[in-house]
Amino acid sequence: GIQATCPLNDTQFFKPIDALCNQNTQLCDRGECNKSICTLINKTECVLTIPNVEDPLRQRDVDREYLCHIGCFDIRTNSCIDTLALRMPNNHSMTGFGYKHRPGHACAGTAGYCDVFGKCRAVDAEGPLTRLKNMLLNAENIRTITQLIQ
Repeated sequence: GIQATCPLNDTQFFKPIDALCNQNTQLCDRGECNKSICTLINKTECVLTIPNVEDPLRQRDVDREYLCHIGCFDIRTNSCIDTLALRMPNNHSMTGFGYKHRPGHACAGTAGYCDVFGKCRAVDAEGPLTRLKNMLLNAENIRTITQLIQ
């Protein structure tokens, strides 16, 4: 269940259909690791949100861990339900139930990403790489580099 691949013609790494893959967040389907775990309970995957909260990542009392759980759509209630609340068995989780998205997966729509602790963090448009780029490639530094080259 760790690898993100499900090779069909490889006797060493072959995984049967519906075997866990991609760090136990998806299922194998005809050699590809691209099937939602929600299909195990005849549901489709959906994005968990917090009802009546427009921008959950700006709120202090929001359960950011919940936003990184995998949700499955229940047509009876017309809602997205956390795999933990659905009590989907998971031998790889501490509680034995529920599934989380991998680090880097989008959460809170596309406003955030799941970090290594399984919590939804806001996307920082002014993150460290942007700040470094702005510091190195500001107008003054470009003039200095241009003068050195000439």
